[in-house]
Amino acid sequence: MEITEEDKILISLSEQAQSSMVARGWSLGTAESCTGGLLGFALTSTPGCSRFYLGGMIAYSNDIKTEHLKVPRLVIEENGAVSSVVASMMCQGVRDWAKSDAAISLTGIAGPGGSPGQDKPVGTVWCGICTPEKNLTTLMSLSGARRDIQIGAVIGSLEALLSCL
Repeated sequence: MEITEEDKILISLSEQAQSSMVARGWSLGTAESCTGGLLGFALTSTPGCSRFYLGGMIAYSNDIKTEHLKVPRLVIEENGAVSSVVASMMCQGVRDWAKSDAAISLTGIAGPGGSPGQDKPVGTVWCGICTPEKNLTTLMSLSGARRDIQIGAVIGSLEALLSCL
């Protein structure tokens, strides 16, 4: 199987994340919606990932976000699942669930259709990062086909984590 440029970028960023997390003695959990496990796949593609990566949750439905990540249903109804506040709460929820030091969350619209009744175009992705020192969210406006948006979201989330470390 041929390794693509995107694969090389994902592997490089995953290796950098592993190195930074292990150097700090931190563990990581992930919560993904629009990327459907691609972030977890990228992180576990790097040998030695078990030294820091505890696991993740694919929280595609709002029910999973509410029941397992403890995002209040009212917050989702008022802000939409694709929002800064939901990304932040997903991040904190998976950090609590995994009992990790840090966490990454992703929620967005990978397409091809948008979010009915909301002003959120395809490619809108919110990333949450929680560390013992910081909690932040980042808005990404990505373009391309569904897979391009998913890969772009994972790359952006790993870059956001590295900028926090």
